[in-house]
Formats: sequence, structure tokens, C-alpha cells
Amino acid sequence: MEKTAVERCPLCGEKSASGTFRACDRLHGLPGAFTAAKCSGCSSLYLKDVPRDPGAYYPEGKYYSTYDSNTHELRTKKKIIGLYYSGRSGRGLSYYLLYPLKDRVQGIPDFVPGGRALDVGCGSGLILDLLKSAGWETHGIDTSASAIELVRKKGHNGVCGEFRDELFRPGYFDAVIMSHSIEHVKDPPGYLGLAFGKLKPGGQLVLVAPNACSLGFRLFGKAWTHVDAPRHVCVPSVRGMTAMLRKAGFSVESVVYTGCGWSQSLDYLVNGSHTPGSFFYRPFIKTPLEALAQALNVLKLGDFFQIKARKRETNAP
Repeated sequence: MEKTAVERCPLCGEKSASGTFRACDRLHGLPGAFTAAKCSGCSSLYLKDVPRDPGAYYPEGKYYSTYDSNTHELRTKKKIIGLYYSGRSGRGLSYYLLYPLKDRVQGIPDFVPGGRALDVGCGSGLILDLLKSAGWETHGIDTSASAIELVRKKGHNGVCGEFRDELFRPGYFDAVIMSHSIEHVKDPPGYLGLAFGKLKPGGQLVLVAPNACSLGFRLFGKAWTHVDAPRHVCVPSVRGMTAMLRKAGFSVESVVYTGCGWSQSLDYLVNGSHTPGSFFYRPFIKTPLEALAQALNVLKLGDFFQIKARKRETNAP
């Protein structure tokens, strides 16, 4: 297996690392070991040796992003999004009771009437489904041919391949979504630059990623599920990501911590790899861990973070 050496942190460019460890593919058990480093500059995690053929580590039909969402999950999330977008106009108590749940449905931009949205790394199109039901014009990009085939069948404009400058005209979108995609790319600043160019002035970027400074990583180390080598080329810190967004021309509006992957991390720690049906996925284990995750989110230690950022107006300072 051929690899490419990485000398600097992909987010901040720092050369020095505060520590390294060896990581492997625990999810699918594909061969190979990789050196991961923690950046001494921004505290992000990144691989120091990246496969030249990353596609080999995304088995079609097995990688989670190619799964279609079940009907119950989609119905529930559509209700939450509906309340999020229209609650202030008359849903009253229901809106305020469910409003705290809106951030559990990650990657949803602020509503724009007749708005155009692009989901970079759209998978099978769950976020696109939610946005389309709320009235958005929906577009998605993914490297999985089977995922894009499904996206198109559901009525979205789907493009198979990498995010490239020639795909859409400048300033076309009101919102660009990067939900669990930035950690997969070798050039995060380049992707943010593309997003900036495709957004209208004042357009919104919604970015969701694993949190390199989470309590989960501190506890589980290389067994933390979101290390996910070698698919996760870099796992950002909030500090590294916000600095990169500002450098790309965005104004950061909000940072919300969310998510929990502790059941799978415990599975990796004890069993060494993904074990379907493991003890740690049972409800009496998983439910208390999810409750703990909510407390960690308040303390800014959750497994994921969501950042909403705005493309600065051309006359803004």
C-alpha cells in the first residue's frame, strides 16, 4: 500500500506535534497501520502518512454514509426541522419544547425562502431530504456512485466525485453544508475556499466534525471511534477550525457541541474492532452514555461540534 507523507498539520500548517500514536482501521478491519499526530499548534489530530488510494477504505454498500435513512428517523427529524423553521410563526409551546433538539439534527442551515443548498459529502442524502421537505433547492456531492444514484432518485441534483471549482458557478448557493466531510479531505483550507466561492455574500456555511479535544479522545485515545484511520485524514479542534474559517473569509456565528460515540469506542477498546451486537450497544448501556453526552456537550467536551459561519459581505471589514 502506497502512502503520502504529511509534514504539517493540514489545518494550521504547524510542523511540530505534541504526541503520536499508531492507528488502524477498526471499523472494517482493512489492512494497514498509520501514524497519527496531535498538532502542538492547534491541538487537531492528523495522519502523518495518508493512503494514495483512499477509496480502498470506503467499501461500497458497507460504509455508513451510503445507507439510506429509515422512514421513522426521517419522519421524526422532519418534524423537528419543521418546528425549527416555522415555530416562531404560531407553533408556540411545541416549538420551545423541541427547540433544544434542533442541534441533534446536525448540518441544518438557517432558513432562506427559495434558498439553494449544497451538501458536500452528502452520502445517501438525509440532510438533502430534510432541506427539500422544507422548500430548499437541493444539490449534493459525494465520491460514492451508489450514494449519488440514490440521491438522484430522491429528486436532488447529485454530482459524483470530489468538490471542484468548475462544478457550480460562483455565488450560486445560500448555504453550503459540510457535515462529517472535512475530516476526510487532505486539503481542508482548499475545501473551505471552494465553499466560500460558491456562497453568495452573506451565505452560510454549516460544518460538523469530530472534536479532537473531546473527553472521548482523552479517555479512549487511539480506540476513540472518531480517529477512524485512515478515512479521517484530520480530526479538527474547534480552535484550529475557527481560525481556518476566519482565514478563509468567514465570520463565525456559533459553535455547538453535540454527539457521543462512546458505545463504539468501548467496543473498540475491549474488542479491538467493530463487533456487531456487542454488549456496549445494548440500550441499558447506550442510553446512559447518551445522557452523559448531553452533559459533556454543555462542558464543550462532546464528541462532535457544529460551527455556523457566514461569508462576509463584500463591503464588510
